[in-house]
This record gives sequence, C-alpha cells and structure tokens, in this order.
Amino acid sequence: MSRALTAALFAPGLIVPVQVRAEVTPFYTRNLNPFIQIFGLPAMESGTLVPAGGIDTKLVLDIANNAVQGGNAFEQVVIDGETYRAALTLRYRLSPAIELGLDLPLVHHSGGKFDSFIEGWHDTFGLSNNARRQFENSTLNYRYTRDGIQRVAITQADDGVGDLRLSAGYRLFQDDGPLPRAIALRAGLKLPTGDPDLLLGSGGTDLSLGINFSDSQLFGSADWTLFGAAGVVALGNGDVLPELHHDTAGFGVLGVGWHAWRIVNLKTQLNTHTAMYRSDLAELGSGAIELIVGGDIALPHRMTLDIGVTENLFSGPTPDVALHLLLRRAY
Repeated sequence: MSRALTAALFAPGLIVPVQVRAEVTPFYTRNLNPFIQIFGLPAMESGTLVPAGGIDTKLVLDIANNAVQGGNAFEQVVIDGETYRAALTLRYRLSPAIELGLDLPLVHHSGGKFDSFIEGWHDTFGLSNNARRQFENSTLNYRYTRDGIQRVAITQADDGVGDLRLSAGYRLFQDDGPLPRAIALRAGLKLPTGDPDLLLGSGGTDLSLGINFSDSQLFGSADWTLFGAAGVVALGNGDVLPELHHDTAGFGVLGVGWHAWRIVNLKTQLNTHTAMYRSDLAELGSGAIELIVGGDIALPHRMTLDIGVTENLFSGPTPDVALHLLLRRAY
C-alpha cells in the first residue's frame, strides 16, 4: 500500500482530541507458523457487524518469530525465521443483517531480526532459550523432509501477495442496550492467489464457517466484554504437502476485554485450532493454543490502535513469539 493511500485512510484524525468510548473488539490475528498461515484459518472478529451502511477498514501487521525443529526416522521439520503478514481489510454493511468483507494480504519470510531481543527477554524473565540456541541468529530455514525427500525448503528471504480472502457475516442476534450482546454467523472463502512454492499461499481454495459472539451481560457490567468463536475450516486441495494436510480443521477463540479507562481497553485472548497435518511431529501434526495479551486505544475520527503480544502455551505448531499491530478506521 502506498504512503499516500495509508495517510488518506488513517492520518487525518491524529491531531483531534478523542471524546468517545473505546469499543472492546477481539485481536484480529491467527497462527503465523509458516506452514499453517497458508490456510484459510480465520482471524477472530466480533459478534457485532459494522454499523448499517458503514465501512470498517483495518491495516494489520503481524510479526512472528519461529525457532523450532523436530524429527523422527521418517520425517524432519525445521522452522527457523520470521514471518511478516500485512493486510488491508474492508468490511461493509450491505443490509441490516449482512456484512461483506475483503482481506488483501502481503506475506514476507526472512531471517530472525528479533532473535537477540527475544533471547534477552527470555533471560530477563527466567524463560528457557535451549531450543532457540540450536539455531544461528538471523537465518531463514523453513524446511520439511519426508522419507529422505526434501519437500519444502525456504532459505532465501522473499515476499509477495498472500491468499485473498472474501468473507460474509450474518447477524443472528444483536442487543444494543446498556449491556450489549451480539451473535453472528461468519463465513470466509480463501482464494489461491499466493505462491505455494514460497509459502505465501497454499495453492488451494479453503472455506471457513463459524459462530462469533460478544457479550457484556455475563459479568453484569458494560466495562467487561466476553467474546469468542467456534467453527470449522475446509482445506481445499493445495500444493503444500497435499497428501499430509487434513480435509478439515476445527478452531475456537475465547477472550475477555476490560474497559480500563475512557479510551483504553485491556484484552486477553486464547486462539486454538486442531491439527492441520497428518504428522507425528508436534511442530506440524498437533493442535495449537496461543495466548494473546495487550489492549487497544481509541483515537480520533473513529480510529483504534491495537497492540498485542502472542506466546505459545505448549510446544506445537505455533511461533515462539508474535507481535500484533492493527490500525482501524470506521466510516
């Protein structure tokens, strides 16, 4: 996206005082393991659709640092490097009950520029760096070998367009009272626009369907919002280890947000999904659970800035650490 377009979308409101309450919304992020992010796993969205006739735009940047490897007598995997995913998303309220959406992603794989920082962070808080110290800093090595045959080998930095995603939301229930509550049915269609040879896309068409909700009534206060989602994604025939990936996978999200101050929300969120691949290696063949912590701040002109940090809770197909940044503007 050009600097001029970015400025036109988001810059004009930065000098005007904020007078509005910040709405609690989920972190719009998902698993950035380079072998997982190619599929149509949806990022979490609210149970509330955008306002009638409204347009919601987001600039999203996720940076994931990966440093894991595993192997047995039949297969080996190395996931060492960083994956960057930037996206422009658009949401439009077509009718009282229907919302349409579009995600335009760019994906970049490179060596681990944050390796030294993360090792220092782990040392400061007494976390283990044993797995990370098996790798040389600032290198890129995304590799999978099976039965002695190398199936994937990404060792040179590259980038390009990822897989385009179309989406639709259908309002099932919405209560806009003092303690708002909403439920929406959300569907997504991921198209094979990214290059599978560079792990920019899967080479297949995926379809996701889920139920998303947000609820301020469970805690009896509009300062607290519980949100979540559950659904399934159908993985189409692609070009990345096609004989190994499952036909379907389940996903779930659960999070809570606290309206801590007039323009500030603090949030924590758990993202999970079932295994994407048929593999005995946890780095590919197990389910994933990620914890995202952070918050958002309301800016002028109906803008919001989200900042979140993701940690993997268990060994498996999740990055060691990921940073999530999002700038949203509603029209």
